[in-house]
Amino acid sequence: DLTTLTELQLKCNQLGSSLCEHIHMDRLSSLTTLNMSTNQMGPISCCRMLFQFKFLASLQCLELAENSLGQDPGYTTEMAGLFSNLVSLHTLRLESNHFDDASGAALMDGLALVTTLKQLFLKENSLGVKDACALKGRLDKLHSLEVLDLSNNLVDS
Repeated sequence: DLTTLTELQLKCNQLGSSLCEHIHMDRLSSLTTLNMSTNQMGPISCCRMLFQFKFLASLQCLELAENSLGQDPGYTTEMAGLFSNLVSLHTLRLESNHFDDASGAALMDGLALVTTLKQLFLKENSLGVKDACALKGRLDKLHSLEVLDLSNNLVDS
């Protein structure tokens, strides 16, 4: 019985989206922290996984760093929209995910819907000035945002 589990650390595996195939997400109703960083996940497998996360109403911290979520801008739009299903999410770690101008813009559109977000980590991607401007235009919707990390991207003045 996993209903009392609050933290699940799965960093540095090769899960892709297979976590959802092996664990019934509705049994993780108390989960507040999930780390799936460095799991060889692309945007398609992330979409499959996030669709199942609708059962994780208590999830506050989601770590997806060092995957390849920015590889396909088309799926990035769908993936980013699914983040809004996480109604308690306050920390999102998306470092080193190959987000660039195209996938970064799609990501920003979806993240604007995550009004509970307090911390957003996007460092070490390839986000440029266009993405920084897109993010700036959406920050007014993110009233709870306290930490934004864009270090080591391609943003210049």
